[in-house]
Amino acid sequence: MNKSIGTLRTVDLRNVWEHEAHNFTPWLAEPENLQLLGDAVGMQLEPISEEEPVGPFRADILCRDVTSDSLVLVENQLEKTDHSHLGQVITYAAGLDVATIIWVAKSFTDEHRAALEWLNNKTSDGLSFIGAEIEAWQIDDSAPALRFNIVEKPNEWIRQIKQSRQGSGGRKLWDQAESYWAAMLEQIPQESDLRTNSKPTKLHDIRLKVSWKDFWLKAVLSTYSRSIGVWVAIRGPQWEENYNRLLDQKNEIESQFGQPLTWNQWSDHASLNLNLLDSDPKEIAHWPDQHKWLADNLIKLYTVFKPYIESIEVESDSRS
Repeated sequence: MNKSIGTLRTVDLRNVWEHEAHNFTPWLAEPENLQLLGDAVGMQLEPISEEEPVGPFRADILCRDVTSDSLVLVENQLEKTDHSHLGQVITYAAGLDVATIIWVAKSFTDEHRAALEWLNNKTSDGLSFIGAEIEAWQIDDSAPALRFNIVEKPNEWIRQIKQSRQGSGGRKLWDQAESYWAAMLEQIPQESDLRTNSKPTKLHDIRLKVSWKDFWLKAVLSTYSRSIGVWVAIRGPQWEENYNRLLDQKNEIESQFGQPLTWNQWSDHASLNLNLLDSDPKEIAHWPDQHKWLADNLIKLYTVFKPYIESIEVESDSRS
């Protein structure tokens, strides 16, 4: 019996996104699309802002690598690389405190690929330049499938990524973190379930000791993006199913919580979080307000999500 075989062909990027700034940049800045790029470079990227000001210029996408808690800038174009964008990449590297700049383009000229290689060899270990080509493919009339191909990266990039993840479970140390979290825990009532067995850490996040199996409640801080946040993280073999069950009740959950949450789905886990920007953990004078905000919202997250999560886990145990 003959089976029909589709025809694989490339798709012009302009047929997918008509305008670079109005269509492509907003699309790439969406968390699920940004993570496609993150998967290609070995990072877990989450967006911070679009059109980030750098003097009189605007950088396309500023984001954070969750694994290392470092800033990453993405500069993109829908055409072949040009000198104008190379100049922008260098300007943004000088004007922003970022650890990595990813230049995304339809294709790289040999000269611009060599320029990125030269920059990687000449700059410090704390700054990296990555070149990524984007291409779109289609089988017959199917929706376009996208792929990022890395054409330039620092020497031993993969080894460095692995080491950063192995060093502290993929989480970065901060010399004042232990004091920060100890003071935050003091804001949670002693009799609360969240206070029991929860201990300060030297990491940029603290996991609260609750009795959930595949759900974590944690507080996070970022000294780079100057923000703090509270998270419900979902992991385990059934993480996607559990996430979708909560997502089905999103309106009800957010109504009880009193404000919208950010719902993120990654390649191997999901999270629901609330972040407070423009709140620098390095400003010790602001710690009391930050700790109260964290404690209040951790308690609220726990109170709201507890019946939903326990219902999911009871049903999951009954099926196993």
